[in-house]
Amino acid sequence: MRLTPIVAACLLVAACEGGNGQPSAAPASNARSAPSPHSPVERTKAPTAVAEPPVDGAVAKASAPPADNPCRMQDDAPLEVRPIRAVGTEPFWNVQVDGRCVTYTDPENQSGTRIWARYQKNGKSETWTGAFQGKPFELRSNVQPGCSDGMSDKVYPIAVQLLVSGEVRNGCAEPT
Repeated sequence: MRLTPIVAACLLVAACEGGNGQPSAAPASNARSAPSPHSPVERTKAPTAVAEPPVDGAVAKASAPPADNPCRMQDDAPLEVRPIRAVGTEPFWNVQVDGRCVTYTDPENQSGTRIWARYQKNGKSETWTGAFQGKPFELRSNVQPGCSDGMSDKVYPIAVQLLVSGEVRNGCAEPT
């Protein structure tokens, strides 16, 4: 006997149910099974706006955030900014930038502090402004091939100037 596709589908649905119209017991594994055609459809609404994070955030470890991360959103629009790593000496410091999320580290705070910054681009110059420990924080970058950190032979394609804790510090950066 030959079954039509509709009859075959109905037989498969009936086989998945316990014979009484109710779904059969779930498998012992942790895998989720597909819902029965008789079960209600659960609908969730996607958020329409990303909540604005605090300006002077908690300590955070640098990691690659997903594409829908608030670090890559500003004014409810996607932010197209390439990640960079900036370094400086005397005193030593490091800044990891991803979108508008800036993680600042120095010898006293090697795990780093996440700073939620406002991003602005003006030609080949980029600026991230925020607050660190209640004081203004600003990182400015300018394309400048041949930037030297003053401690190594490494040459960077970007020069940076950092305002942190009331001090202006110079350094170099590169895309990550």
